[in-house]
Amino acid sequence: MDLVSVERQLNDLVERRATEKAKANLEAGSEKAAEHQRRKQIRERNRLLWIDRFERLAAGLRARAADYEARAFALTKTANEGRMAGDA
Repeated sequence: MDLVSVERQLNDLVERRATEKAKANLEAGSEKAAEHQRRKQIRERNRLLWIDRFERLAAGLRARAADYEARAFALTKTANEGRMAGDA
């Protein structure tokens, strides 16, 4: 073997190694990207679940407030009628 052939083999070996390393890095980056996307989807799903929960809580509070307002109106009306009957 001459020096040129040894040098060519070394260059080929170095190039193959660099290509394998780049491919491994690309696969690792792809896995990281997939993990990032998966976590992003989980965060979005959780966000939507919290929004739904708070919407239901708000609807319940609005219903209770409307009920309390109706009861207060009925009590006020009854009290006013009682006062008017006592005045007569």
